[in-house]
Amino acid sequence: MLGSGEYQKRINLNNAHISSALEHIPPLGEVTREQFHSYRMEFLRAFVGADRQPDMAIGTRLLAIKRPDYFVCIDSENRKDLGRDIGFAYSTLELEQYWDEVVEPITQTSWWRSDRPQGQSGQLWDGRIAMLDVIYYEP
Repeated sequence: MLGSGEYQKRINLNNAHISSALEHIPPLGEVTREQFHSYRMEFLRAFVGADRQPDMAIGTRLLAIKRPDYFVCIDSENRKDLGRDIGFAYSTLELEQYWDEVVEPITQTSWWRSDRPQGQSGQLWDGRIAMLDVIYYEP
């Protein structure tokens, strides 16, 4: 997240919109399109008047940290291969399309819908979507 100066400024100023945005995403259970939309709108409020708007990596990384079972960070190091395999246009994907182009296709797979394993495997399972970042990351 180097080079994210506008984001860092807002964190240093304790911009309330960033933490408020994350409150729209429940810590457990189903996440809905409406909750994601509320997150996105509140997150973008943190950058009103900024010289640069936040990129996809910042908005999706926060989501993946909060809910690794629903969200994967999309950044320059993984977006091409994730786009190929999930089926989104990697060169034009914006946060506005993230739910429809990334989350929805993933949550429709039998892999995502299968039962949670027991024990330590279950803990890994809980972060399976965010783990796609590690699998697809190519510096």
